[in-house]
This record gives sequence, C-alpha cells and structure tokens, in this order.
Amino acid sequence: MDNTEGSLTEEQEKLCLLLKEQQGILASLNKDKTYWRIRLKKESMLKFMDLIRKHVLPSFSYKLLS
Repeated sequence: MDNTEGSLTEEQEKLCLLLKEQQGILASLNKDKTYWRIRLKKESMLKFMDLIRKHVLPSFSYKLLS
C-alpha cells in the first residue's frame, strides 16, 4: 500500500465541496459497482448546466437540459 490509496475519492470529495462552496451546486459520491462517481443533486442540475453550457461543443449541446 502507498499514500495514494483512496486519493481519487478524496479528490472527488474535494470537488463536491468546491462545487457547493463556490457555485452552490449540491453533489455527492455514489458507488456504482467498483467505482465512485460524483452525482449532482436533482435541484442543482440546471445550475450546473448553465455553468458549463458555454464550454460544451455545439455538437454536444443536445445533451444539456434546457
């Protein structure tokens, strides 16, 4: 074992905290089989979409919520 074990999860937790503190976006970690994933809370989805919209390529804009 080394000191990097769990670092990905720690980074994901930090990102969730930053999203909440800096943007007011609520997120949590969710384990899907073997991997941890960041899940945005339903009430934060539109705010997140508005935040990233200008960075999404036009060919992928159909994936964004209105």
